[in-house]
Amino acid sequence: MRQGNALLGEAVAHCREADLALAQVAAERQDIERVRAELDRARDRAEAEAGVARSAMAQLETQRAQLSAMRDELLKARGDLEGFQRAQHASEESLQQRLTEAREQQQHLEAELERLRRQGEASRTLNTTLGQLDLLEGKLRVTERELAATRHALDEERGRRDRAIALIKPRALGVEETAPVVP
Repeated sequence: MRQGNALLGEAVAHCREADLALAQVAAERQDIERVRAELDRARDRAEAEAGVARSAMAQLETQRAQLSAMRDELLKARGDLEGFQRAQHASEESLQQRLTEAREQQQHLEAELERLRRQGEASRTLNTTLGQLDLLEGKLRVTERELAATRHALDEERGRRDRAIALIKPRALGVEETAPVVP
C-alpha cells in the first residue's frame, strides 16, 4: 500500500504537474491566441496601411504623371514664351523702324507744310493783289464805259455843233442851203 500510496502520490503529483502543465499550456495557448489576435490586428492594420500606401503610391504616380505633364507644358510654354519674346523683339525692332520712318515722314511733311504755308501766304498776297487788280479792272471798265459814254456824248455834241455850224455858215454868207451837211 505504501508503494501504492507512493505511486498514487506520484500519480497525483504527476497529475498536478500535468494539470499545471495543462494550465500553463492553456495560459500559453491564450497568450498565443492573444498574440495571434494581436498579430491578426497588426496584419489587418499593416494591410490597411499597405492599402493606404498603395493608394498614396497611386496618387503619387498620378501626381508624378501630372507633374510630368505640367513640366512638359511648362517647357512648351517656355518655348512659346521665348518665341513670343523673339517675335516681340522683332516686332519692337519693326515698330522702332516704323517709328523712325514715321518721324522722317513727319519731318518731311512739316517741311512740306511750311513750304505750303509760305506758298499759301504768297497765294494770299497774290489773291489780295488779284482782288485789288479785279477792283482796278472793275474801276477801269467803269471808267471805259464812262469814257465811251463821254465820247458818244461828245460825238453827239460835235454832230449838233457841226449841224448848227452848217446851218449858220451858209446863211451868214448869204448862200442858201440846199441840203444840210451831215458829217
